[in-house]
Amino acid sequence: MYEIKLNSTYFLSLLSAVIVCIMFNLFIKNEIDYSYMILDIYDVNNMVSQGKNIIITTIVINRLKQMVLLIILMKAFGGKNIYNIVMMLLGGVLGFVLSAQIYYLGLSGVLIILAYIFPHYVFYILAMVYENNSGLFELGNKDNIKKISTFVMIFTVGVIFECLFMTFFLKNFHQYMVS
Repeated sequence: MYEIKLNSTYFLSLLSAVIVCIMFNLFIKNEIDYSYMILDIYDVNNMVSQGKNIIITTIVINRLKQMVLLIILMKAFGGKNIYNIVMMLLGGVLGFVLSAQIYYLGLSGVLIILAYIFPHYVFYILAMVYENNSGLFELGNKDNIKKISTFVMIFTVGVIFECLFMTFFLKNFHQYMVS
């Protein structure tokens, strides 16, 4: 397995999360309403009432589109470049959403974020780290079926966990955390 090395990418990801948290707090002082960032209980109930298959289909289609987009971007601009950009964006988005959740929901906002991203985002990040360390989609790299299969397998495990966990979480726990 590839070792995760602390490098500038992880530092920039953390830095972008902190910067976005600070920016959010400055914007909140200007009374800008970010409550739309909170997943409303009415919307969750609508999603759950549509059935498990609708939720799973939506998750699979969205993640498949994201994976295809990532592969195209990595092939076009180099895997390491896109990896650095994605990690910075993930840090920024995490900082913004975490700030909004804490501001509007308090401590339960942190618990909701943790429930939204674990365990499936661990696999998505592992897939990105694996791609970065293996140089799978670097410019000029010949495609290796074993590496591509490993990347797709890690990503697929993340999708399976997201389908199983999110449907269970949305159906059983979300309503108690935001009310």
